[in-house]
Amino acid sequence: MQALRGKVAVITGAASGIGLAVADACATEGMTIIRADIEGPLRLDVSDPAAVEALAAQVFRDHGAVHLLMNNAGVAGATAPSWQLTLEDWQWSLGVNLWGVIHGIRAFVPRMIASGEPGHVVNTASIMGLISSGFVTPYCSSKHAVVAITEGLEMEFRALNTDLHASVLCPAAVATRIMDSDRNRPKELAHTGQIVNEEAEKGIRAAIAAGMAPSEVARQVLEAIREERFWILPHAETRPALAARAQAVIDGRYPFQPKWGK
Repeated sequence: MQALRGKVAVITGAASGIGLAVADACATEGMTIIRADIEGPLRLDVSDPAAVEALAAQVFRDHGAVHLLMNNAGVAGATAPSWQLTLEDWQWSLGVNLWGVIHGIRAFVPRMIASGEPGHVVNTASIMGLISSGFVTPYCSSKHAVVAITEGLEMEFRALNTDLHASVLCPAAVATRIMDSDRNRPKELAHTGQIVNEEAEKGIRAAIAAGMAPSEVARQVLEAIREERFWILPHAETRPALAARAQAVIDGRYPFQPKWGK
């Protein structure tokens, strides 16, 4: 989708971080932006399918089309061994990171196809959707699923000759507030576990604090949309780790473990 001026973009998780940076970049290109967020002026809980469906209906009533859908809302979750996490820990991470993407696709994509307009869907995963790590298992699980969903979505778009394309965003550390996402955790899914892996928590926070600027991620997202490129890997330094992980799979070796802060 080369021409962005005059097009309509819907971005979830757009009150801060990557979502806000992409929204600002799209606005600079002359797009109409619908910024949805649990904290934003257009409040949206992406884990609520009825709320996402209502947003899609409203946007299409108001604008007639959506040309860019970015399912970006995400949370970090607890940093602890997977067997010590509560059901609420799992439900919160998967509800936002995975089901938020599913709800966005189900609500918007049929309408995007029916409109007959060209369009693009960007789903925010993570490098942890391609390389797993201990102590953040719900996060990794959700992001691996987002990668698989987006791959299937692009295959379906092509097989059915739609005028839509999909991209999956897999950044490493980006300077955002994701490690403070507990601020938006609903009371009914409150974290009750006491076990936190302090070393992993400290390493993740340090990496994020020194991470890539969201504006650079946004630049690469728009570049991928224009090029209709599926994979968005903003951090070139992650490519050797991806190769190492793939080789470990081929060789049947112990799962590849990334080093936080490296």
